[in-house]
Amino acid sequence: MSLNDDKTMLDPSGGPSKDGAKMKLGPYETTELLGRGGMAVVYKGMQQSLGRVVAIKILPKEFSRDRQFVGRFHREAESVAKLNHPNIIQIIDKGEDKGTCYFVMEYVKGQSLSAKLADKGVTMKELVEVAVQVCSALHYAHEQGVVHRDIKPANILLDETTGVAKVADFGIAQLAEKSTAIGTLTGDHMAMGTLDYMAPEQKRDAKNVDRRADVFSVGVMLYEMATGRVPMGLFDPPSRINKDIPKEFDSIVMKCLRDKPTERYQTCQELSSALLALPQNPSTMIRMITSVKSGVTNIGTQIGRRNPAYLAAVLFFVVALGAGSWAAWKYGLKRGGGVASNGGTSGGNGGASSGGNNGGNNAGTQTPKPPDDTAAAEAEKAFRKSMKEAEALLADEKFANALALYDRLLEGATATQRQELLLAKDDAKRQQARWLAEDYGDRLRAAKVDPARADAEAVRRLEELLRSAREADVPQDVLNEISAEVVTARSAAAANAAEAEKKAAEEARRKRFQNALAAARKAIEDDRMEDAERALAEASEAQPTGEEIGEYAAARKAFEDKRSAAATADENAKRLGRLLQEVSDSAKAGKITAARLTLADASALAQALGGEFPEKVKVATAEVDRIEADLKVRGKLQEARDQESANPELAARLYRDAAALMAAGSPERKSALEKADILDRQVSDAKAKAEYDRHMEAARAAAKEGNWKTAETEALLALQVR
Repeated sequence: MSLNDDKTMLDPSGGPSKDGAKMKLGPYETTELLGRGGMAVVYKGMQQSLGRVVAIKILPKEFSRDRQFVGRFHREAESVAKLNHPNIIQIIDKGEDKGTCYFVMEYVKGQSLSAKLADKGVTMKELVEVAVQVCSALHYAHEQGVVHRDIKPANILLDETTGVAKVADFGIAQLAEKSTAIGTLTGDHMAMGTLDYMAPEQKRDAKNVDRRADVFSVGVMLYEMATGRVPMGLFDPPSRINKDIPKEFDSIVMKCLRDKPTERYQTCQELSSALLALPQNPSTMIRMITSVKSGVTNIGTQIGRRNPAYLAAVLFFVVALGAGSWAAWKYGLKRGGGVASNGGTSGGNGGASSGGNNGGNNAGTQTPKPPDDTAAAEAEKAFRKSMKEAEALLADEKFANALALYDRLLEGATATQRQELLLAKDDAKRQQARWLAEDYGDRLRAAKVDPARADAEAVRRLEELLRSAREADVPQDVLNEISAEVVTARSAAAANAAEAEKKAAEEARRKRFQNALAAARKAIEDDRMEDAERALAEASEAQPTGEEIGEYAAARKAFEDKRSAAATADENAKRLGRLLQEVSDSAKAGKITAARLTLADASALAQALGGEFPEKVKVATAEVDRIEADLKVRGKLQEARDQESANPELAARLYRDAAALMAAGSPERKSALEKADILDRQVSDAKAKAEYDRHMEAARAAAKEGNWKTAETEALLALQVR
């Protein structure tokens, strides 16, 4: 797990700890403890050879015995070391000394963002500056295929010398899947991160998040920087909590915090541009309130803790203001101007005891009654009752009823109630979306079918599920999942239907052949030669294959033996000549199967005739073999020509296959092999060019970042390829 202590890689606020005892790790020596985490401890240390202060992250020895932990520890160092950016903590070295694994990072003197927020807060200008630097670091990491997955103020370090913000602790980052992926950082894909800052999709499936999960976490951090609390449940826009925040900031934060990744900023670069476009007042201080996980904060209490004298002054002012207001209500205001004490002055002119006259003089003064708030109080009470009813409906997962109730309440709501209702309605929609996603996810798993068993009924069930999901306004990612399953099922069902149809057709053909062959054998046995010939013709039309051809040839031979015995030698010779001509015509037309079936007839007749006739059948058979081989060669050559542009590697292989079927030393064989060689060179050149371009692109990118050593290495590799 990542190191979450606020003092990670920073100067400790107190004196040296007993845990900070010096120990040597290769060329490094620790000096003091900086922080602890679930998987590692961080020390301040010294690189003795250069006299450089560093931070050293050490895997505890109890974990060193677990090779899985050790492997993950080393992969973490190697992967994060590839990130070279001014706003990312740089990895310097890694090693293992007497069973203790460690890696070395640059040392940042300063404090974490969370410590700064707890101390005195930030100005709007500082908020934007820090956020833009964090976005720059994350955008760079995302482009390298790394998702941080644990962005929060405790992992943002502020250098007190330069003021630069640096993103720390890529220890739980997972490398995104790319065609040039570096690899996976955490082998077991543990669901790591901090729940308050996690995107919804990360809580569901930590291993498959992308850069937009970091955008969500930055949004939580922006909200906390502006309000002192993390957004949880029903939360107000930042400007309602902190009046120093511009309203334009609300829309940026709320877009970051969308449940659906597709509705957020798609890159940290987009978010950075939006922040830079905000109106800024460098003198406006956003006073931070200690972050409370429940989202409830007592402002007066927090201010009083920091400045009791200020709190006393505020309380005195409030009491005085309340007393004056009560006195004004108690004694009233004189209609037409003047205060009630004027009546007393008139009475005084008539004598000290003229209280009755005094009362008469005061007859024109009307004492106002306190306003009757009974109706408003009752309305508010009814509103609260309705809101509780809506909460109960949501708890029972009756989202449509709750949303309908919110809509009814909006019709007569006050401005304050309206804002509360709109936020509650948005939250209800989010709950409904999450519930729908889980519900339809379960339905999809129940409706899925093995592709080998997919049929029209399975497709119908999935299509009905998709239609229902669309009507229910299910989240788009679940809709996409159901749609993909429908497409897969349709394809599998169509393939299964085609295969079933093919099997049925083959079974029908086989039965036709067997029935015709059986009829031919019976007719031969009964000396019904005309019936036998018709049956054999039908068996031939059934296109026998494999062992069936042998069965057909045996029946044909039996037929020819009997018929040749009854016919004259001249008639049999003429008939054999006609059969051999049919063989030649079929072969030249490319009908090789028909030619071989007729050859079986001719062979049976030739065996019955004897003499020179079997040799003639052999010659015809050799001609069919030659034509078939020639057709195969021509087919492969044509396929090779068709593939030359689209897939030269396959085309080269096809040319070589065709050459293998040709006569050794023939011009056609030589030509095919030459074309194959040319295509092989083209493929090799294309691969070399792609490799060259890849190294040059890497060199240019490294040079742009100022990483000249990597740029030089990549350029040399490119030259070697060239």
